[in-house]
Amino acid sequence: MSNDVDPSATAEQHMRTGLHALAALSLFAAILTAYGPGLSGPFFLDDLLIERQAVPPLRGDVVWRTLSQRRGLTNLTFTANLWVHGRSPFGFRLINVLLHAIAAIALMECTRISLLLRRPKVPSRQTALALAWLVAMLWALHPMQVSVAGYVIQRYEGLMGLCFITTLLGVALAARPGRGSPAMGGIIALSAMAIGLGTKETILVAPLVALLYDRIMIAGDWAAFLRRRGWIHAGLWLLALSQAGVIVHMVQPGESAATPSPWTASIQRAAGFGIEDLPWNVYLFSQPPALMHYLRGIVWPVGLMIDYGLKPQSVHRLWRGLPMEAAYSVSLVLVCILIAIGLVSLWRRRPAGFLIASALLVLAPTSSVIPILDPVFDHRMYLPLAFAAAGATWVACSMLEKWPRTKPGAMIVAIVVLSALAGVTLWRNVEHRSARAMWERAVAQDAHQARGWNHLARAQLAAGDPKAASIAAKRATTEDPLMVDAYVNRGQINLELGQWEAARQTLSLAIRLRPADWRAHQALALAWEGLGQLDQARQAAETAVQWGPDQAMPRINLGRIYLECRQIPQAEDAAKAAIQRDPSSAPAWNLFGLTQQQRGQWDQAVAAHTRALACDSNDVESLLHRGACYRSTGQWEQAYDDYVQVTRQRPEDARGWLNLGAMLLLANKPNDAIPMFDRTLRLQPELLPAYLNRAAALVQVGLLHEAEQDLLRYQQRGGKPDPKLVEGIKQAKRHPPTSPFIQGEK
Repeated sequence: MSNDVDPSATAEQHMRTGLHALAALSLFAAILTAYGPGLSGPFFLDDLLIERQAVPPLRGDVVWRTLSQRRGLTNLTFTANLWVHGRSPFGFRLINVLLHAIAAIALMECTRISLLLRRPKVPSRQTALALAWLVAMLWALHPMQVSVAGYVIQRYEGLMGLCFITTLLGVALAARPGRGSPAMGGIIALSAMAIGLGTKETILVAPLVALLYDRIMIAGDWAAFLRRRGWIHAGLWLLALSQAGVIVHMVQPGESAATPSPWTASIQRAAGFGIEDLPWNVYLFSQPPALMHYLRGIVWPVGLMIDYGLKPQSVHRLWRGLPMEAAYSVSLVLVCILIAIGLVSLWRRRPAGFLIASALLVLAPTSSVIPILDPVFDHRMYLPLAFAAAGATWVACSMLEKWPRTKPGAMIVAIVVLSALAGVTLWRNVEHRSARAMWERAVAQDAHQARGWNHLARAQLAAGDPKAASIAAKRATTEDPLMVDAYVNRGQINLELGQWEAARQTLSLAIRLRPADWRAHQALALAWEGLGQLDQARQAAETAVQWGPDQAMPRINLGRIYLECRQIPQAEDAAKAAIQRDPSSAPAWNLFGLTQQQRGQWDQAVAAHTRALACDSNDVESLLHRGACYRSTGQWEQAYDDYVQVTRQRPEDARGWLNLGAMLLLANKPNDAIPMFDRTLRLQPELLPAYLNRAAALVQVGLLHEAEQDLLRYQQRGGKPDPKLVEGIKQAKRHPPTSPFIQGEK
């Protein structure tokens, strides 16, 4: 008996392995190229919750508590992101894109095995790999997928999609001939299903889709696959039913499951639980136009947006030029036709039946009778797009069988389509690097979308354009007079513009609409503070703490007001409470450092400000306050270094230049200090200490007339005459100057 290995068989095996690797690498590279520009974009929509989330301690009880929540596994990945890199959007989006790439490779392998199991339709293994690669590329590079890869909080959808596809892949692997394949495939399918239960509730339809997949795409009859793989399907159904029972137990109708994580709390109403103000029939009325919008977006991905609004009416506006009733009637007819085609194909055991039925089953939990906060969102097409891509490829292959001479033209068409999809996806990701550009495009497409105007206002305010932000926020409240978030944003914009009374009125209206909004109470406290009413400011801040007991920011704001009222013990308690809730909060440590400064505990103050800088190296406030501590304890060199760092990080902040000049003046370098004070006054002409310090420096260099002019400007702006400096100028006219008066800005 010969033990020689057939060289040709070995070479063929190496070639297949190389082609597999090349296909996977090219898919991975294409995804990174298309989605890479969007990695550095800012947070938006529900992603903003991540910016308010405290970085939890790295402990086993935190992991267990997170896993015990609804969608606990996905929540744990968010927590892991916080542990690794804090609140940087780049790291969160990178994980989303990597998960998307892995899901695309899994889809390619699942499609390839499915094609090989239906061998009469596929002439060779290379052809099966090429077709599977095309399906994965169409799915991964479609512009609608940007709403999952680029929208951080939709990792729920992306991770669920990966587990869903892997479950089908496990069933396909179990159907392959060969020793060990059923066991290995079954373990993969059941493991993916078990993991998917911690991602998103949509995974509960996976057993039914897997059953249809095995019956139509793989096996010839019921007995064949139930005898061989029945234990796999039984396990999938058992897992799904057990999870459904847990959900029913956790969330009763009209209630929301209490969860400690902000992103978990944000999905309670959005996940279809506790929507009392939206009847099921009204929501159902909005879904046929939404489904047709999804179908149109698959074929012609133009007019896609990251957000389509909160109201069912926003769906009908997608059908421009048609009245609401007409849009509903036309889309309802088209949906019925699609369902009929799917049912007939399913009855005849055609692949089209499986693809249509699977897509509709995946959409059913969010696009039927269960009211969802957002009536339409592109991320719901994440999985259905896989079935659509497979269907498009199947139709193309059927056409090539009838007209084989068209193969070169078909290849050109495929390349053009893939390039076009990748180009639109790349362009959308580039656009998402700027929140302002993204929301400007959204309101340009739908000028009646209140949430779009509200987020545009927030983006414009972050970009340093409060006047434009004020206009956008007013437009948001015009489109939706009951949108509380828009009133809160308007109030914060008024605060930015120094319009204290307008801010008070707007925020009071927001509180009347939603009394339990801690953000509104916190902003109202700032408005009262701006009006000089510290008692009312303290009351509003205390109310903000009452409605946001787990939040650090209300306590920081309250502590700051206590500090301004010279209530040092209360301010210190507020700072400690804020640190307890968010140990990674730089403002909390900064507040604690300020309380220690007031007590004269300079070492503790320096340690607190240093801890704040460890949490946020760009925290200019902590640098300024630590510099003041160093200056008070005679550590001038360390203070000088901190002020230099302030001027580098925020050159437009006059306080850095003022304090840097003061340190140079203390070091007896008046010629170097004068340009610092000049820079300070160019940035902030009303900063009174700059006039005194520059006058002192001018006295030292003998420019007494200029020093008198600075002192006069200081007094004209309301500054009290400084006898020490006046006397210094008089003495300087008779003999060399003495020690100057120096005043810094903390």
